[in-house]
Order: sequence, then C-alpha cells, then structure tokens
Amino acid sequence: VMKNGTVAYPMLLGRPWLRRVHARNYWNEGFMTLGRGRERVKINVIPRHHKAEPVDSSDET
Repeated sequence: VMKNGTVAYPMLLGRPWLRRVHARNYWNEGFMTLGRGRERVKINVIPRHHKAEPVDSSDET
C-alpha cells in the first residue's frame, strides 16, 4: 500500500524492481525492507488490523 497524504492505495511491484532495490520479505512478520545499510526502510505489507483466520480443511474440495 502506497500512502499519499491521507490516501492509501495498493501497488504491485515487479521482480526486477524488487531486486534492484534489494527488497527482503518478512511475510510472517508482516513487513518488507527496501535498500541496504543506512538507506534501508521498513514497509508494512499487512495492515495492522488484519488478522489471519484459520483454514478449515473440510472446506477444501
């Protein structure tokens, strides 16, 4: 999600760009980092209010 003032919108990033900016994914923790060293920034990829729901295996067909 890209924030612009008070507005936020989803954004899809391609693999070449992610490689170029040295992206690292930490999906279990809900964030990713971009950049290296002092230039590194942390971005939340899962909204803080989002909670995963358990999957009922009996629902699978």
